[in-house]
Amino acid sequence: MNNISYERLSEIDGDVLFLSTRKEKAYEEAFEKLKQSPLWQKLKAVQRNQVYFVDHDHWYSFDVLAMDAVIDDLFKYLVNTP
Repeated sequence: MNNISYERLSEIDGDVLFLSTRKEKAYEEAFEKLKQSPLWQKLKAVQRNQVYFVDHDHWYSFDVLAMDAVIDDLFKYLVNTP
């Protein structure tokens, strides 16, 4: 969230949005502020309720177990959807 300005949110617009974050108060506060933004509300993934939080440690690690966890997340959110 800190790497993308509000003005550039449209650049991440897609059918599905995966957000990785750490469980820290600063991240939680930043996301709460972001959710109030009209620019956030215009994103297709937000409108379709296709925004998913994923474990930062898995998605940014390079070991086999972490990669397996990423595949599990993709299957969970993309394949097991109605």
